Amino acid sequence: MLNKMPYSSVIPVMEHYIPSGEATALAAQYPAPADFLGAAQQQGHYGDAVLFLAHGLPLKEALWWGYRCTQQLAEWSEPERGVLDTVRNWITRSGESERRACGDAAKQQGLSAAAGWLAQAVFWSTGSMLDADQPPLPAPPFLYAQALSGAVNLMAVMPDGAHLAERYRVFLALGLAIARGDKQ
Repeated sequence: MLNKMPYSSVIPVMEHYIPSGEATALAAQYPAPADFLGAAQQQGHYGDAVLFLAHGLPLKEALWWGYRCTQQLAEWSEPERGVLDTVRNWITRSGESERRACGDAAKQQGLSAAAGWLAQAVFWSTGSMLDADQPPLPAPPFLYAQALSGAVNLMAVMPDGAHLAERYRVFLALGLAIARGDKQ
């Protein structure tokens, strides 16, 4: 049972993004979230499982999952480690200044790497997408989940894709543990 995922069916989750054809077919066969995630992983549709978890977990748990995935890797450069520290600060404090720091870190890091995408996901999770001196403009709903899924998918292929399936299995196991409400 996925206690932290407030859905009994995959359909309401998939209404927040455009699922692949494979994900849509799996959803018809496996309408319960846990069954869908198991089938997606078993059939190698890892990206579909990541996208589903990013949208299906509550916001804070989703971003915690992304951060937990970063802890499974050692390939981070010093600047990337700094970005991940900024993300960790937001996770532990959840303040506006920490969120804005994640936005700044994403700009500095860029969006060609997973750390930048994870920081961008935090920045898009709440508050305004614009600079503090601009009129507030909230991010579209679940934009953070798109950035988060991008970060997790990039982490799976870092640096050369050699450990893709193994990393997806580890990352999805972490996500499922969070979805079940297991202690992290």
